[in-house]
Amino acid sequence: MKTTHTWTKEDYILTFFVTKYGTTGLYLKSDEEISKFIGTSKSSLTKMKSNFNHLLGLPNQLNHIKNLQQEVFEEFRGVDLTTMKSKVKSIIKQDEIELKQIFSKMGRNPNSMKKIS
Repeated sequence: MKTTHTWTKEDYILTFFVTKYGTTGLYLKSDEEISKFIGTSKSSLTKMKSNFNHLLGLPNQLNHIKNLQQEVFEEFRGVDLTTMKSKVKSIIKQDEIELKQIFSKMGRNPNSMKKIS
């Protein structure tokens, strides 16, 4: 039996960003990668993006907006690209992913590196 994903505020923020700005600058490039990160199906992600399209007045709309989705839209609709991208990169832990890639290219095991506080 398949369980239904419970969407979080972070899931909606990521989805809103991708709907409004696309994936430029993110390591997650496709709806498949994004839905896998969120833990939902690609079709569910598409539906949530369509709900944001409705709120943004864009084509390909659905009008089945959840309260939390509406709250995220209200909170972030006026936020500039740079601030939104920073928030999304934090949600998807992009800095950690990029550092691991850099260390791996240097021949270092990123998991054996000590964190300095």
